[in-house]
Amino acid sequence: MFLVFSSDDNASKKRCSLYGIAVILITLYQRRCMQYLPKLEDSIIHSFVDKDIKVQYAAFDIMYNVIKICKEAFLMNESLFKKFFDAIQNSIADRFTESKAWAKKVDELLKDVVYVSAHGN
Repeated sequence: MFLVFSSDDNASKKRCSLYGIAVILITLYQRRCMQYLPKLEDSIIHSFVDKDIKVQYAAFDIMYNVIKICKEAFLMNESLFKKFFDAIQNSIADRFTESKAWAKKVDELLKDVVYVSAHGN
C-alpha cells in the first residue's frame, strides 16, 4: 500500500507513505528490517530528487531515522549501503537541490556510523 502511494502525484500522499515506510522499518528492526528495506529502496531514493521539497525532506528524515535505528543491519548489506550513499552524495553535489542541509545531516550520520563500526566502539 505504501509503495503505491509513494509513486502517487500527490505530494501529501508521498510524504505520508514515506513516513509509513519509516514506521514499519523501525518497528520491524528487531526482526526483519533489512528484509524489507531493499524492497522499499526505490521509493526512498526516488524521493530524494522529487520535485516537491517537502517530499525530499521527508525522504532524508526517514533515512536519518532508519540509519540511526538500524545502523548495524544497514551496514551489513553492502549493495544497499552503496545505493543510498551514492544517492545521498548526488543530492549533496546537485547545485539545484534545496534539501542539501538534510542530505548533509544524513551523510554526517552515515559517516559517524561507519567510523564507530570500523573502530569497534
